[in-house]
Amino acid sequence: MSADFRELFQFSRYLVVGGATAALYFSLLIITIDIAGFQHFVAVSISYPLAISFHFFANKLFTFQSHSTKVGGEVFRYLCMASFNYLVTLLVLYLAVDLGGTSTFIGAALAVAVTVGLGYGLTKAWVFQRSGG
Repeated sequence: MSADFRELFQFSRYLVVGGATAALYFSLLIITIDIAGFQHFVAVSISYPLAISFHFFANKLFTFQSHSTKVGGEVFRYLCMASFNYLVTLLVLYLAVDLGGTSTFIGAALAVAVTVGLGYGLTKAWVFQRSGG
């Protein structure tokens, strides 16, 4: 299998995990906004960490197939990357919802679109970097 094909296959797995994570995230948003009645920043602040927990483990095991026993380092790097993406998410949400007048769901979808590329690059190159053990 060529390196290009492996890269494309890995990115495809990343998108599948991302799609499942997005489905989980938006389901949680529906629960926290429409059912529980939380304000959009609170709803995102509840939904985001739950969704990214799934995202971490699915990417570790399925996308990047990391067998590293140094999970603490992976978790730390992932949390740094996720924190950065969370700040980007809040910024996009503010711009789209508070300034742009769109719905929270459209703002969240825009934030997901912005953070996909950032997330893949950082996750591949830094979070689950190939290291012994």
